[in-house]
Amino acid sequence: MSQTAVVALLAWPVLCLLFFAVLGPWKGVITSYIGSYLLLSGKVIVPMSGLPDYTKFTAANLGVLIGILIFDSRRFGTFRPRWYDAAALIVCCTPIASFLLNGLGAWPLISAVNSVIQSWGLPYFVGRLYFGKPGADRELAIGMTVAGVLMTPAILYEVFGQTSISELVYGLRQYNGFKYGFYRPIVMATNALELALWSTLTGIVSFSLWVTRAVPKLAGVPFGLWTATAIAGAVICLETAALGFLIMGIFLIAITAGRSRFGPLPELLASGAVLLVIPKAGFRVALMGLTGIGLVRYLSLHRARLLITMASLIAPVYLFLRITKLVTREALTSTIYAILGRERGWSYTFRIIMEDRMLRHVMQRPLFGWATYAEGRARAPDVRILDSMWIVFMGIYGIVGITALYAMLCLPVVLTSRRRPVETWSEPRQGAAIGLAIAILIYTYDSMLNAYTMIPVPLIVGLVMGLPAVMGQARSWVAQGRSDRELEQVEQLAAMGRVDEAEALCHRVISVRLADRSGHEALADAYDRLADLRETLDRFEEAEPARRQALELRIAVAASSPNDPAARAILAGCCERLSRNLVTRNRGTEAVELRELALEQRAAVAAVFPEDPRALIAYADDLNDLAWLLAVGGDSTMSDPTRAVAMAEQAVRIRPDCKSYWNTLGAAYVRVGDPSAALSALRHSLRIGPDETGFDEVLRALAMASLGDIEGAREALGRVDQLLQGNQEASASLIRLRAEAANLLGSSVPAVVQSR
Repeated sequence: MSQTAVVALLAWPVLCLLFFAVLGPWKGVITSYIGSYLLLSGKVIVPMSGLPDYTKFTAANLGVLIGILIFDSRRFGTFRPRWYDAAALIVCCTPIASFLLNGLGAWPLISAVNSVIQSWGLPYFVGRLYFGKPGADRELAIGMTVAGVLMTPAILYEVFGQTSISELVYGLRQYNGFKYGFYRPIVMATNALELALWSTLTGIVSFSLWVTRAVPKLAGVPFGLWTATAIAGAVICLETAALGFLIMGIFLIAITAGRSRFGPLPELLASGAVLLVIPKAGFRVALMGLTGIGLVRYLSLHRARLLITMASLIAPVYLFLRITKLVTREALTSTIYAILGRERGWSYTFRIIMEDRMLRHVMQRPLFGWATYAEGRARAPDVRILDSMWIVFMGIYGIVGITALYAMLCLPVVLTSRRRPVETWSEPRQGAAIGLAIAILIYTYDSMLNAYTMIPVPLIVGLVMGLPAVMGQARSWVAQGRSDRELEQVEQLAAMGRVDEAEALCHRVISVRLADRSGHEALADAYDRLADLRETLDRFEEAEPARRQALELRIAVAASSPNDPAARAILAGCCERLSRNLVTRNRGTEAVELRELALEQRAAVAAVFPEDPRALIAYADDLNDLAWLLAVGGDSTMSDPTRAVAMAEQAVRIRPDCKSYWNTLGAAYVRVGDPSAALSALRHSLRIGPDETGFDEVLRALAMASLGDIEGAREALGRVDQLLQGNQEASASLIRLRAEAANLLGSSVPAVVQSR
């Protein structure tokens, strides 16, 4: 046994505490788990007297749990079990039932439970602990990308140096032969296949971040270079299955999150690849491939959620067909031979033969399996080798265990597709979650061929499993679909001019949803729709109570999920709508208070997603709107020109190409008594675009009148009057500013139009 490797194992928990102290709790978790997987040897096991063996899993979990306890102990109190945690709980508890039903002793039972909890349960639990931390998915995705990039030089070193890093560091020789004339790299993995799978997962996650522009640069380097390096590591491994999974993961991301960026290119490339293999695979297989690509394209364009759901169910459906033998071995092997050829086809056929022998053996104890491979219990007598995780796990823990494991692996992807509309996957804030979900999907596919337990994977599963709840979607899928259809019907009736029927339906929806006090969001949606309907008919006073009911509910949702950026964004929108209602009715002071609350929410969302232009623009919009109210809102009690200038200046710094922001800045300068700065800002506004509303010219008139340029001010006011000709619904603010300018010029000319 390597003494260096033993020292590294024993010292790892102490090193984890250093990670926590320097990087903070969540980044400490990420570094500890990924670092332990990449740097510690899985071949070294330290026997512990009276305790389960000490392994790299023990070192990683011990370091993380102590780190959380010391640096973030309050995090434990935030955990709330959810229905989807049942799968992980069953995975951890199945060994108990399996060992008891097999009549085995207590010590093997303790060892088995410890092994499952260490490799699956604890990392999953830690991921669930941090799912509500703002930006947790982004930081984990970046951590995987960095790990993938750092592995690429190590892979290159082994390929061209034809030596093992494990031997260099720990004195443990690992040799996996050559492939295509190149040395097969292993680094610290079990074998070359596991290393290739890990590099594939990091490449997929980094590709998702790049496609969605979630991380434009990292450490000053364009993120595309990071992505290319991570993907290069997976390609250099030269493992056929891993390369296939890499292409599959990139393809899924490209046709969903990358649709606006790539268009039909992914399908065209896939079709070209299918056509190239016609000489080897034959026309029948090629036709099936092209048909599948066509179906995928149709689903990605019209039923994207269904596409992702179907992709996540491939593994469990395959296992169901294998276990029930609804698909014969002959049907599987003939298809494999047609696609892969004789040499590769025989390899997979051999796997299937071994799995079928194992299935016959497992079906003697189908529910909870044979508990252990010791003493030849779980392995069938005529089985020489087992490669796939599903059959290995099923042999030990039976149908119950394998069902729980694959539910744990597949649920995060299903939930992601249900709670995060696929149409929004191209947004920067979605990139990390989507990349992590697709990485889980690819790992699940690989588990049908290989059996690699990677401690970062259950961490990802736990985090992504909780992320849908962060998005504030607490309603059931059935109820959500039904409520959405009802509100769509309200809109259809209103568009047809059947306003009374639309309002009556809205009231019925509200009365039904009032009975479900847990459905705050659904009820708030209904109140908002009723208010929209009334405001469309200029019934602003009647709309206010519905707006306030919606606001109260949105505040409750945001308070229950303080770390949920989506809930904050929805609350901000609700505040903005009610503020506009109040401004229309000259209640500026209340409108300012609501705008301040909205601005607070937008600032929090922008802080979580600093690279998301939509979040930053929404924040700048609220800065601009609040600055306008404080400058020219028409209510002297809420006027605060100095603060308006500061907000308007910040808005134009964020978005210097926005005309309305410069107009607001000009208004703020007018109010603060700096007409020269006002004219400069208004000239900038006019350079961006012509004045189609009259606000640029009326503010210029005010500024020039303050500077004594009476003639210029009169010309500007004349242009305002020209714009107002025939406009019977001019803004009250514009009419008020025009009257103010006319007074400064000593003019008694009446306003051309009356405000609404």
